[in-house]
Amino acid sequence: MKSSFAFSSLSFFVLALGSVARVNGELNCSSIFVPVQVQVEAPFINLTVPVNQSEVTNLIQQFLTVTSNIAGKSIVGTQNISAHYEIFGKLCTPHGVLPNGTLEIATHGVGFSNFYWDLGGDDSPNNYAASAVAAGHSIFYYDRLGTGNSSKPDGIQEVQLGVEVEVAHGVVEYFKNGNAGISFGRIIGVGHSVGSLVTLGVTQTHPTDFEDVVLTGLAINNTLAVLLSVSSIGSQIAAQEFPERFGDLPNSYLALEGLSNLQVIMVQFPFFNQSLIEFSFQNTATFTIGELVSLLLVENVKADKFTGRVLVLTGASDLPFCGGDCSQTVGDTSVTLVEAVQIFYPAASNFTTFVPANTGHAINLQDSAPESYAFIENWIGSANDDTVIGVSLVV
Repeated sequence: MKSSFAFSSLSFFVLALGSVARVNGELNCSSIFVPVQVQVEAPFINLTVPVNQSEVTNLIQQFLTVTSNIAGKSIVGTQNISAHYEIFGKLCTPHGVLPNGTLEIATHGVGFSNFYWDLGGDDSPNNYAASAVAAGHSIFYYDRLGTGNSSKPDGIQEVQLGVEVEVAHGVVEYFKNGNAGISFGRIIGVGHSVGSLVTLGVTQTHPTDFEDVVLTGLAINNTLAVLLSVSSIGSQIAAQEFPERFGDLPNSYLALEGLSNLQVIMVQFPFFNQSLIEFSFQNTATFTIGELVSLLLVENVKADKFTGRVLVLTGASDLPFCGGDCSQTVGDTSVTLVEAVQIFYPAASNFTTFVPANTGHAINLQDSAPESYAFIENWIGSANDDTVIGVSLVV
């Protein structure tokens, strides 16, 4: 079921719930390592670790060349990955949390680590974790495989989307089994960008892991925008670009080139906090060649057994997935690039979209973050309310 809602009512709704994005005092959070055992059949990527930056740049050039078909040339069959990883994250809960409550599991995108979900500190309007806790939800936000304090295995064969999906599944199982010392009655998947693709993959391969999912920074049917964005991030060998932080990593681990690269990809000018984007670049996280190649396989995903609810929240000016204009439609239809995500979810009980104005790819960095957070937390909390609202497009 897809629902619609008028803009005038949305304004009232945001004003009523805007305070949910702030919380007074320190959050009740703890840092934990989640042990994850992965058994998965993943693509074998027939590429070697680049010797130097010139080889990386050549690889990106091939990636961007429409006729090169780098995925078809470099993916040669499959391989069995059996590995143990340590996944670092932060678990935040409301004070006095009761058993069987709601847990959000949040997965970040490229260029970020877990800090994407608590930008600016406890009282910041850009702190998503604070908004979740203020809404009465617990949240676990973690470093994806190959980022932050999580394990950093082979950057071509292991740090790729299919393996990250199984890692996310392992994180879900950890909490479902009560290993954190708290039982949760509902687990919601929340993702941003590549983190949304990971969450999408979980709903395909493990359709009962999440009750509902929130996918931010996501749209489909604009391959050119994705390719142009890959070129704009200025992929650099992480060990050379940031030797003090990543000097011990192999050349299959990459990083954004500069602050301007982060800005052009992530935010809509001037509707963002400059200090937060500078902080994000200073703490920029790695991504891998394996991730870039496996991104090309996303079109084969279909979560046709997932029967929960789906919310897609993407900025009106999202560059990587919409080319800067998410009001574009698919072919001769009236379906927008954001609404087209519904093709992945033919069995979803509810499919809702929200497209905030003056917002680019990184929802959490924009001034509109409180509005987006209010919508998300209200949507999560309204699971049993048949009058739940949804917005197709707000620009």
